[in-house]
Amino acid sequence: SSNKLKSSPSLKFCRGFYKDKTIVFIEGQTELTFIKEAFKQYNIDHYVILLVNVCPEERHRRLIMYRDQADLINDDMDNWANYLLNQAISEGCDVINTSQNVESSVAFLETFFPK
Repeated sequence: SSNKLKSSPSLKFCRGFYKDKTIVFIEGQTELTFIKEAFKQYNIDHYVILLVNVCPEERHRRLIMYRDQADLINDDMDNWANYLLNQAISEGCDVINTSQNVESSVAFLETFFPK
């Protein structure tokens, strides 16, 4: 909807704020349809959507050990992460699984950048 687009963190990008840049990252835990609507509205057709994902056990461990946010370990958060993963898979998006090690995730991400 247009209200969602007006509050989109992607709005500055879509309006050309970053148009002199070759690569722009837009980070967020957002439904893919929302992202695609924003790009479509602003006639942006050259983009890649990647989902950065982690298995629930590792996400829980990181929330406790590194972020001190154990309160985010709940069914709602797990269901949301699972929903985003399933949506990305059904849309044919690439998924970066950070559950094992950061090095392999970085190597995968580097394949998207021109040398």
